Amino acid sequence: MALRRIFTDDAECLYKVARPVEKFDARLHTLLDDMADTMYHAEGVGLAAPQIGILRRVVVIDCGDGLIEAINPEIIETSGEQGDFEGCLSFPGKHGYVIRPNHVVMRAYNRFGELMEYRGEGLLARAMLHECDHLDGHVYLEKVTEAPEGMEEEYMREYEDEITGRGRDRMKIAFLGTPEFAVPSLKMLLEEGHEIEVFTQPDRPKDRGHGFAMPPVKQVALENGLPVHQFARIKSPEGVEALRGFAPDLMVTAAFGQLLSQENLDVPRLGCINVHGSLLPKYRGAAPIQWAIINGETVTGVTTMMTNIGMDTGDILLTRETAIGEDETYGELYGRLAVLGAGLLKETIAQLTGGILERIPQNEEYATRCGMIKREHTFVDFSASAESIRNLIRGLNPAPAAYTTLDGQRIKLYRAVSHEDMPEYSHAGIGECVIASAKKGLYVKTANGLLEITELQFENSKRMSAKVALNGKKLEGRILGH
Repeated sequence: MALRRIFTDDAECLYKVARPVEKFDARLHTLLDDMADTMYHAEGVGLAAPQIGILRRVVVIDCGDGLIEAINPEIIETSGEQGDFEGCLSFPGKHGYVIRPNHVVMRAYNRFGELMEYRGEGLLARAMLHECDHLDGHVYLEKVTEAPEGMEEEYMREYEDEITGRGRDRMKIAFLGTPEFAVPSLKMLLEEGHEIEVFTQPDRPKDRGHGFAMPPVKQVALENGLPVHQFARIKSPEGVEALRGFAPDLMVTAAFGQLLSQENLDVPRLGCINVHGSLLPKYRGAAPIQWAIINGETVTGVTTMMTNIGMDTGDILLTRETAIGEDETYGELYGRLAVLGAGLLKETIAQLTGGILERIPQNEEYATRCGMIKREHTFVDFSASAESIRNLIRGLNPAPAAYTTLDGQRIKLYRAVSHEDMPEYSHAGIGECVIASAKKGLYVKTANGLLEITELQFENSKRMSAKVALNGKKLEGRILGH
């Protein structure tokens, strides 16, 4: 078997009448095998022998229900009418609206010389007629007529989806997300060609009361012309009815910020997939990325899970692991996991539509919970170890930011390095600035060593390096946190 060249455009063989086949022998079998291979390789649904330069009355067709090999075919009956766009392997990149019978009966011999009768409707009927035209030296372009209004645009959208791979498993998806973490997942679903409606949190007042800020997910949705629904409680009757009105195949949540009710979860026929920023069952809850860094984890990841009414307790679908950089901050890891989560969601949906997605119940023995970051979590206690404070600062950078105080004013801390204790500072008090200069930087005494604060922000000032911030300030010997 071999791939044959497909002749295109003005090739003479496309406009000549093919001769009947008289011998049903090994050469015919080879021709049929080569034609089928060539058709499948070119991702076509039909191929006639003249298209590969062989003027014999032979066609192969496969519209998804199995291969038809037709030798000396004859259309013996037609009925009905259908209009649709056609293309042809011999005229790549072109298409045209053609009206043909909707029901066809074709009589032909198979490769063994047995007379067969094939009945087709819709696409199969169209393919039979299209390929038989080739045998008589005619091409579909001769039959092209004007398409009904709007049909050309719809066809081109579907064609673009096909050649780019988008829309092959197109679903109606209700996307529930709010912050930047959810944006890569929403953009991925858009690129895949799904029909999406977005459900997100209400707009929030901006700092200092200057109007309202829309959630990042809403902004992306509006930029792409997606319907947006905003509910303070998706569990409300209005929230449930909005979901039912859309009637999604699937619901996807990513950092939505609200628990769902069973009524919510019963709406999509395929259930609800959540993208979570940890390797479940560890770090169930609202701030898994921050707590992983604060607790000194060196490995984390993302999980897709089937959502139930519990707090991140549903069955695990897929996971993707990643190392946490030694100096990586919450903001840096947040961005990486958001992208990683979008890729994992894409893979999860592909396995779901392919019927190979497995569900793994979570092992409660290894489950841990993490709550929201509260104000009391952000205050630096210098009686802790230098390394644990460093991790706290990383885990809260850029927001809400760890802080300490001096003279009643708040100092936000963004980056730090932990050091072993130095003998000359062994008698210093906890929280004491043992070194504080624009030249050497800022070192603070902790329970078991020194913490070098390398980036900070004084009140009514900008975020900057500690050395720059210490210009003109006298902190040496002062106690932070009192």
